[in-house]
Amino acid sequence: MKLNNLPIRFTKELPMFPSLYDDDKPRKTITELKCPECGAIKNRDHEVGDFVFKKLEDEICPKCKHVGMIINSIHDIIDPDKKK
Repeated sequence: MKLNNLPIRFTKELPMFPSLYDDDKPRKTITELKCPECGAIKNRDHEVGDFVFKKLEDEICPKCKHVGMIINSIHDIIDPDKKK
């Protein structure tokens, strides 16, 4: 098979990059919340159903006490010293 006069080879080699989370290290997922009023940031454990830009009506800002924080980002934290 040729594509633009270049030969295409089909091989059974492994992909160049390993799959995500191939190292099996213990991970903790945290959700970063941001207050739309004062910009304060608060971290909490990740919950099922969290996604970026979701407005959480039950979260209260620790700085200005505004009700309704927004998910700013979601992170996996890996402790490199811990083993399985």
